[in-house]
Amino acid sequence: MTTRELETLHFGSIPVSVEPEAAEILSRLPPSALSRVLATIEEWAERAPVTAARAEAVYEPEDRDWVEAVITLRVDAADTPTAMEMWEDLEGALHEARASLPEADRSLVTRNVGVHLDW
Repeated sequence: MTTRELETLHFGSIPVSVEPEAAEILSRLPPSALSRVLATIEEWAERAPVTAARAEAVYEPEDRDWVEAVITLRVDAADTPTAMEMWEDLEGALHEARASLPEADRSLVTRNVGVHLDW
């Protein structure tokens, strides 16, 4: 995906606010691998109470050379246990998606893309 395509990213009816630096990181990934991971997130988001989404570049505090694109999904969860169940469901779907990728692509996605839930 190009940075321009990433600027208009959405998960179902939820538009994703994408920082330019995150778009740059994501655009360097193999297109088929990135598409698979984003499709998995979108499929999950269509079933979950997602109210907002954003992608931003996050730096490791102890190693400024290490940066990843983190996709944060805001969910409407009544409590932490409910949110944790949602996270386990999403992580299971993401694990399956990553496992379906060739090893080199899986490694790149794992190193460069993080997904978080916020509630």
